[in-house]
Amino acid sequence: MTNRERFKAVMEFKPYDRLPVVHFGYFPGLLEKWENQGHLPEGFAQNVRSHSSLGISDRLIKAEIDNYFGWDFRIFDAVFANKAGAFDLLDPLFESKVVKILPDGNTHEITPDGVIIIQKYDANGNKVQSIPAHVGHTLTDRESWEKEYLPRLLWSEDRVNHERLKKLEQEAPEREDVICIYAGSIVGILRNYLGLEGMIMTQAMEPELFTEMVDTQAGLLYRLLEKALEYKIDFDYAYIWEDLTCSNGPLINPNLFEEVAGAHYRKITKLLRDHGVTNILVDSDGNPEKLMPVWVNNGINILWPIEYGKWHGDFIQHREEYGKRIKGIGGVRKQALAEDRAAVDKEIERIKPIVELGGYLPCPDHLLPLESEWDLVKYYAERMHEVFA
Repeated sequence: MTNRERFKAVMEFKPYDRLPVVHFGYFPGLLEKWENQGHLPEGFAQNVRSHSSLGISDRLIKAEIDNYFGWDFRIFDAVFANKAGAFDLLDPLFESKVVKILPDGNTHEITPDGVIIIQKYDANGNKVQSIPAHVGHTLTDRESWEKEYLPRLLWSEDRVNHERLKKLEQEAPEREDVICIYAGSIVGILRNYLGLEGMIMTQAMEPELFTEMVDTQAGLLYRLLEKALEYKIDFDYAYIWEDLTCSNGPLINPNLFEEVAGAHYRKITKLLRDHGVTNILVDSDGNPEKLMPVWVNNGINILWPIEYGKWHGDFIQHREEYGKRIKGIGGVRKQALAEDRAAVDKEIERIKPIVELGGYLPCPDHLLPLESEWDLVKYYAERMHEVFA
């Protein structure tokens, strides 16, 4: 079987010859650590960093790292219908620039989505790749929405990356790799634009504005997907990014979430299914329990990354509640890859009964953290191949 065939068999509760062994990726700092330890060629991490915007970095990583570990593929090999090829639908993006140099050498910088962040730098002057702290936002009220964001979220045929889509259509009959179509973010992206506090305050103080923002984002996303799905590419799944939960629960009231987003999810998931994309994934870190009804009841049927976390996230609980309406990818406690072989073995034993449920593909529950050990990652991949052969 090909990886595509295995993936589809797992997600359709059908027999397969072996379980695919997959990962989500690596924090950039981890590549530098492994290079310093002698596992990677000198200059490899910098080479990956310098090519990240050119689409070359994934090929470098696959050739040098993924093939050595024995991964079958990486989750989220995504096709972006928009020409910018990014999570944001803003067009044009904001100009990235430094607005302030701090005494410690770090900076305040404006990001492509208009957020002012603290950008940290390492001893070699390279940007530290981590979740940045927000210190300001371009989007603060209706005036800034109508002036700076709404014009950037208007539909235009020029947004569509027809060249990329045509190439994928031509390759489709021979393709063996698992690919997904990025189906956007309906609400979660607003947390980026507004900041967490700004998103919460807008919900409470300007509900009509918040609803308008959601409607605008979702409407544009739908039109992009309509165009992309006209091509006969045969996507293996759709990937919706939201990140609307944390360790203590949701970042939005579930009732409000259903009110502003439910109909949009139904419309988008129907569009996907009408074009043969029946596996529809939502990405939300943290504890998703209270938002699960909104997703499942409106057409989402795969949960990722099922973080274990301090709340001990358990996919079996979701399956007991929703049955085969919900499938899963993730759920492997990534911290085990920084501990020892006994911890890896224990984690593999823990997920065995989840795999037996069907409709579940184990994967470390996010990017491998900086603490991950080269030999343990290799051991994990080898054991996964042995145990689930």
